[in-house]
Amino acid sequence: ARRSSRAGSVFCINARALVTDYFVPSVALAIEQAARLPEGAATVIRGRSHGDANNPPLCAKHEAATALQKAGLGHLSAPLLCGKIDPATGRRPCPHARECGYLKQFNDRAPIRFYAHEWLTLPEREKRTPDVAVIDESFRDALERHRAWNIADLFAAGPLYRALAAAVADGNLIEVANAHANAMDSALEAAPLLLPAVHPEMNAGEVLAKLATLDNDTSERRRLGFLRAVKRAAENNTPASLWHVSSGQGAGKIHAAWLAPVKFIAPNVPRLFLDASAAAAIL
Repeated sequence: ARRSSRAGSVFCINARALVTDYFVPSVALAIEQAARLPEGAATVIRGRSHGDANNPPLCAKHEAATALQKAGLGHLSAPLLCGKIDPATGRRPCPHARECGYLKQFNDRAPIRFYAHEWLTLPEREKRTPDVAVIDESFRDALERHRAWNIADLFAAGPLYRALAAAVADGNLIEVANAHANAMDSALEAAPLLLPAVHPEMNAGEVLAKLATLDNDTSERRRLGFLRAVKRAAENNTPASLWHVSSGQGAGKIHAAWLAPVKFIAPNVPRLFLDASAAAAIL
């Protein structure tokens, strides 16, 4: 029934000649759906490291893209690895750009583009505006994020962190967070930019060398993540998104869970959800 419903929606979209961004759980499913349509009606947008036994990965710097993803900087892959198009030359600064399979796929004129759910949280990369966006099956897993911090580390970071961490454990986070809103904003604004010195002209080896010198899990990065989680909870009035798990004698961890926002679909594009488990809070 699930497959029949999906196929019906895809054929209906094709029959109406709608320009469509269609999101499914996996690339394999996207390929399956595109194959059901007439030639030229649909294309599948793959990730940089996508390849198979007969084809190399789409991006010549796919190892660097994977390393950025592991460092939590996957959303910066385009500016750091590809760069912007130079208006004077019409080219990107990446030395592999002219023959890049990853970039070439975006030139496909097929009206229907299939994406994996992971694309939902990525920023828009081009000006194409579809007639409709379809999100098929449960997409919550692609949006879920989770972090944890040691209580001892937060208490040692200073009065602001100590007050907020204690508020999570005591159950009055929103009140305390609102009282310290200005202090949190100041701390986040003053935070150093913890990014690698990577630029698009580099080859994969040079990028990996730069990433090797970056401590991707510094104490400062962890602390700032805690402040952002508290700020998000206060702004959305969701105190239960952070909770304390004690391990005895004042030790333990504070955990946070949240849903990353959908960035890929422009707000004015109609959205069709084909998911019987969808919850109003997610939509």
